Amino acid sequence: MITDMDEHGTMRKDVAGFAKSAIDQLKSEWEIAKFIKESLDKKYGPCWVCIVGQEFRMHCSHIAKTFMFFYVGKVAICVYQTEY
Repeated sequence: MITDMDEHGTMRKDVAGFAKSAIDQLKSEWEIAKFIKESLDKKYGPCWVCIVGQEFRMHCSHIAKTFMFFYVGKVAICVYQTEY
């Protein structure tokens, strides 16, 4: 896992929980990404980005303390919040 989220805050746990729920309930990577993004928008405010897949590279600018990149099995998940 690569993240700049506070390890003692709830955001990391929320992201992991949203990802687990999405993967357990949904089939496509697109649906999983949409679920995680909408869950984060609802809880932490708008402008979240979520990328889900097995092969991707990226570079992004993000609001500090909102970036997380991790794997669930072979599926990579990246979330971060952008400016409005």
